[in-house]
Amino acid sequence: MGASQSDIFDAAGLEGILFNWSVEWRLYGLPRHARPVAFCPGNTWDSQVAEFGIACEACHSEGAEHIALNRNPIRRFKIHLTTKSDPTMTNPSRLKGPDSGLACGQCHSVWAFNNMTDKIDFNRHGASFRPGQHDLEQRFVVQPSTSDHTDQKDFIRRTEPDFFGNRFWGDGMIRVTGREFNGVQASPCFRGGEFSCISCHEMHLDALINIAAGLTARKVDRFELRPSVSFALIWAAILLPAGFFLGGIVIYDGDPGLGVWLVPVGAILLFYSVIRIALDLSKLK
Repeated sequence: MGASQSDIFDAAGLEGILFNWSVEWRLYGLPRHARPVAFCPGNTWDSQVAEFGIACEACHSEGAEHIALNRNPIRRFKIHLTTKSDPTMTNPSRLKGPDSGLACGQCHSVWAFNNMTDKIDFNRHGASFRPGQHDLEQRFVVQPSTSDHTDQKDFIRRTEPDFFGNRFWGDGMIRVTGREFNGVQASPCFRGGEFSCISCHEMHLDALINIAAGLTARKVDRFELRPSVSFALIWAAILLPAGFFLGGIVIYDGDPGLGVWLVPVGAILLFYSVIRIALDLSKLK
């Protein structure tokens, strides 16, 4: 992207403010929203991205092998009928709590580098951590009240005296937003090895929509689920996965087959169901 870190201090005026923001984004936002972010010769940053935003591989690890092998529908059916998970893809919901939490904690935590070698490697090649691994490899989650990584934390205290005070309360609990994994690690529930971020948070809301519709129909007085809504929910649950499945059977130069057109149809039915339920509930007194 071409701008040096020192240019932050040379910027002036409105143009300088905008440039300053863009450099700040490169330094702090890109490591979380692009993979990898390389620090190149000449004190410049080079960001490369395959998926915009925080997409599938951020939580499920690299998908090239998964995609290549699952172009075979026979393999997909075999895995579906005989095993609980596909070994070519990480599913955080099936990991032990600490490993599952790291899929979120790789970004949503206060972390530091293990040593200068790891820092240089991270800056040049990006994070080596992949979801499913047991630690962050080049980095560690900083907890001021624990006895791990004492040399690294002592170094932080000497070189950045306000580091801990700006990020943690006096009892060691995290005080800043977006770094919730530090709090998860400090929770008594976490010590059992099963508790993780997804114990409370749902990442894929399609299942919750169907559950909410069913619970709403049962618990709300005088509310009945319209036949059209029930029909739409059933077909949305069929068409959405079927569209992805059929679109993967036949591909055209890497693009999905015509079966993928079932996906927007299912999405429209799902959207209709949600709106119709909301409107019917709003009429109840």
